[in-house]
Order: sequence, then C-alpha cells, then structure tokens
Amino acid sequence: MNDDRFIAADIISKVIILAVLAFWAKYNNKGSYCWFITSFSLCTLTNSLVVGVSLAKAMYGQAEVALVVKSSSVFQAIVWLTI
Repeated sequence: MNDDRFIAADIISKVIILAVLAFWAKYNNKGSYCWFITSFSLCTLTNSLVVGVSLAKAMYGQAEVALVVKSSSVFQAIVWLTI
C-alpha cells in the first residue's frame, strides 16, 4: 500500500509542476517550451533520488529507503524520462 501512495504523491506533484510550468511557458513573454523542459527536469527528476533517499532514511529507517529507490527511480526512469 505504501508503494501506491508514494507513486500517487509523485504523480500529483509532477502534474502540479507541469501545469504551473505550462502556464508560465504559454503566458509569460520570457517563457518557452525549451525552458519548460529544463525547468521540469530540474524541479522533479533529481530531487527524488538525491533528497528522497536520505530523507526517507532519516524519517522512516532503512526499510523505506528500498521503497524510494525501487519505486521512485524505476518509475522516474520508465515514465518521466520517456515523456
């Protein structure tokens, strides 16, 4: 059950970021879709593994590190990097 909640939270956060960046790229004079892709990558992809592993270990112990590594890294590689 933890895997499902973790993936759902990851999807919701990325959808919010996508919506904000798409609005910025469309309605701001300085916004562009090239910067949209770069900003999305900087906002989401590196943060989950760099911060997520150490944060999960500090908050929940070693058992949850496997959840972050397994769910986050695999899900990110399969879904978000291909998009």
